[in-house]
Order: sequence, then structure tokens, then C-alpha cells
Amino acid sequence: MKIKRLILLLTLCLLLPLVSLAAGYDAVYDTSGDAGKLTVRFIGMDTLSGDKAGDSAVLTSPDGKIMVIDAGHPEAAADIMRALDTMGVETIDMLMASHPHIDHVGGMPALFDNYEVKAAYASIVDYNTSYTRAMMATLEKEGIALTRLKRGDSLAFGEAQVDILWPDAPIVYYDKYPEASTQFINNLSLVMKVSFKNTVFLFSGDLYTLGEKEVLASGADVKADVMKVNHHGDKTSSGKAWREAVSPQVAVITHNALADLRIPRKFEEEGARLLHTFIDGSIKVSSAGDGVLEVVVEKE
Repeated sequence: MKIKRLILLLTLCLLLPLVSLAAGYDAVYDTSGDAGKLTVRFIGMDTLSGDKAGDSAVLTSPDGKIMVIDAGHPEAAADIMRALDTMGVETIDMLMASHPHIDHVGGMPALFDNYEVKAAYASIVDYNTSYTRAMMATLEKEGIALTRLKRGDSLAFGEAQVDILWPDAPIVYYDKYPEASTQFINNLSLVMKVSFKNTVFLFSGDLYTLGEKEVLASGADVKADVMKVNHHGDKTSSGKAWREAVSPQVAVITHNALADLRIPRKFEEEGARLLHTFIDGSIKVSSAGDGVLEVVVEKE
């Protein structure tokens, strides 16, 4: 226990110089200044114990459209709904599933049940489990078609733009799939650039280093001002070539624990401002499209 506390303290010493003064939960989810900006709120999810809470981010377009990327573990859905309710959200214009793992799509049925969802999107990879079946059953019940996305697709998000850089089609499934499929599925995560004027946010789900290399080999331009760090900041991901290609001003790790100590340090050493929901709580990053980023964090 003493060793774990020491590791946590050392990590806090590493990360705290990069964190803004805490403004509190309500300030992160205050929408009064959202108009005319592309705003992303990375949700701090801490109601789940003993498992990975996963990812969820709420995006607001400059003209007020709402996109939710991923919905965390089923037990973490309460954190997402609290955030949406604090923002006064009743309608989700676009609901995105980066890839079909429980800590990314487990909370989807709760969102379909509690909000009007206008459109739903997912990666083209198929994965048949109890929680993906629950998501599909809820879609069918609500009469919402699921649009599968692949490299080359583009979507309008109000006045912002969404470009899909990965996965490539067609997918070739190996024999005995889905046995031992964790890395295979993670490497088929949606890689999305969300852009407004001269500001770019990058979301890449749980892409591993092998997947990162494949995306770069495809010629995709992944340069971004803000990135959600792949696979919750774990050492499976965020290889040097990927970090250099993205070269973010701000890198955000979304996790209810510390997956690895080296990855945050690498981003910091290379000049990025590193934020982590385990330490900072919920995080808001916004821009009027001029490349200038405004950052608000929940916790000190």
C-alpha cells in the first residue's frame, strides 16, 4: 500500500504543473460560453470500483449541436447522465461508439432510454456480446438506424466537421474470431478528426501501437491541437511516431485509474499539456477555431 501511495504522489508531482487552477464541476459543465466555439468535455467517471470505467466525451458544436463519443461501462452511465443533465441536454444529435468494448458502449442503452438520440454511429467491426446486443436491441426499440463508419467518411457536426481516418475497409476476420480479439478490435477503433476552422480534436478510441502504425502508413494526417490519448494512457499505445505525428498542444487521458506512469511523462517531455480525469476530474477544452485553447478542470 505504501508503494502504491508513493507512486501516486510521484505521478501527481509530475502532472500538477500542467493543470489549470480548479474551477469545480459546475464550471466544467457550464454551457453559457459555448456559443461560437467547438467544446469538448471529457467526463470524469468515478462511480465504478474494481473495473475500468472507460471513455465518454461530450462535444458541443459552435451552433449548439451535441455529440457524445462513447458511453463508458454500464455502471458508469450515471456519471455521463449527470454531466448531460447539468448541461441541460435533452437531445443528443450524434452518438458515436468508437469500438464495441464494454467500457465504451456499455452505457449506450441508458443514453438511448433517457435522451432523444437523433443519429447513432459505430466502427464497421462486428462483435457479438451481451452488451453489444443490448445496444442493438435499444436501437431497434427506438427505431434508430446505426450507421457504420470507415476511412474516408465525413460528417457535418453543425458548423464543425468530422473526418473518419480509420478503420479501413474491408475488415478481414481471422479464424476463430472473436477469440483473443481484444487487440484486434481495439485496432479497429474509429479514428476521428473533429475540426472547426483552424482547431482540430483527435479521438482514436483504444488504438494500439500496431494500429497507430497502420493509420500512419495509410497516409492519414493525424495532426491535432487536442487529442484523447489512446487506450486510457496505457503502455499498449501512444508510440513515439504517433505522438510526433499528432503533436498536440493538449493531451487528455480518460481513466478512473493510472494505467501507466511513463506515457504521461512522455507527452510532457515533448511539450504537450497533459491532463488526466483520474487527477483532474472532468475536463473542458474549447476553441473559437483560432487554435487558441481554453481549458477548465474540475479538481485541483
